[in-house]
Amino acid sequence: MKIYNIFIVSAIVTLLASCNKSTENQEQTKVPVKDTSAPIVVEVPGYSVDSAEKASGELPVATNPLFDQFAHIAAGLTLPDTAKMASICAKPEWKKFAQKFDSSWNQIEKDRLSAMRSWKDTELKDINANPKHLLYAFSGPDFLNAFTFFPTAPNFTMIALEPVGQVKDLSKLKDAELAKYVNSVDESLIDIFEKSYFITRKMLQHLQRDKADGTLPLLCVFLAKTGNKILDIKSIKLDSLGKETESDWDFKARRSAVRIYFAHPNNPKLKRSLTYFKADMEDKALSKNKPLLAYLNNLGEVNSYLKSASYLLHYKDFSVIRNILLNQSLNILQDDTGIAYHFYDKKKWNFTLYGKYTKPVEDFAGVDQKDLRKLYDDSLKVKKMPFSLGYHWSSKTQNLMVARKK
Repeated sequence: MKIYNIFIVSAIVTLLASCNKSTENQEQTKVPVKDTSAPIVVEVPGYSVDSAEKASGELPVATNPLFDQFAHIAAGLTLPDTAKMASICAKPEWKKFAQKFDSSWNQIEKDRLSAMRSWKDTELKDINANPKHLLYAFSGPDFLNAFTFFPTAPNFTMIALEPVGQVKDLSKLKDAELAKYVNSVDESLIDIFEKSYFITRKMLQHLQRDKADGTLPLLCVFLAKTGNKILDIKSIKLDSLGKETESDWDFKARRSAVRIYFAHPNNPKLKRSLTYFKADMEDKALSKNKPLLAYLNNLGEVNSYLKSASYLLHYKDFSVIRNILLNQSLNILQDDTGIAYHFYDKKKWNFTLYGKYTKPVEDFAGVDQKDLRKLYDDSLKVKKMPFSLGYHWSSKTQNLMVARKK
């Protein structure tokens, strides 16, 4: 393992400052900041940076340092003494959480993430060498797996039912409140650590306002733990043509779309984005959501990722998002819960198979794919899947498919 530095700014932008209390929702005044703080030192297995990459330049200065500091605290990572939230790192409540979180992370690094990165280096080498916008439907807050497989993607768009939620200045919490907050973060990540996916009904419980409060905190956690520096967070609004309008993040308002700007030491000059939409993708809802439909159709060529998607794309009620994925994707990485094999036009796609196809778990009876099973049984070129990822986590009889458009 190597250690690299992520530079942050120490000048603090006041969270909820307003020139007039009667205009509470007025945009905050931007304050120029200068990066004068000590660097945050983060040990992130597998995301090390060699000397040549370090020499290519420092990471950009964050617009609001609070966002990156929040991400570090929520991810159990320490801050330099000059940071506003640094005092939290001395609290026993946080230390206990950080130790437990670090242990859980080290376990999935050993059991899953390191093997996923090695697999990606060979099996997705051609895709990552030609980076495209990554579209991840039915994602929940799962930036972790998306970034592990597609670390060169300049932009990520994720769509799911879970609320966006809110970040907060954790330094203002009382000790008991801090303990409750970080414990709720820990609880919300149990399933993805153990099983590799989020469970929607549990997410809706864990991400309540009095707990981790939405997907945004978890997205921040995964960004920090994969070595990224959060530069800014913006509210996103779409017009009927799918054109975006960004505004400064409001720490009181509830939003249905958020964009996080970030950078990684492997390519410090590239300012990337992660955009998350809370949206229902069933046909009857998505067909009425003209702004999001237009946005998706305006993305152009993308790569797509589908995992643990509840087999929703098998059904006729999800034809709109399925057709968008098939029409706009150059490459699709998915397990059998994604787009059913019979929906692919075999004249347009090439397939590479991994692992073993097996009967869907009991929760999803009636979606057995006989044609995909036959493809697995007949093919002499099914490759090994050297990690556990998906619903069959207990038996580890899992599968992946890379579909490349001809």
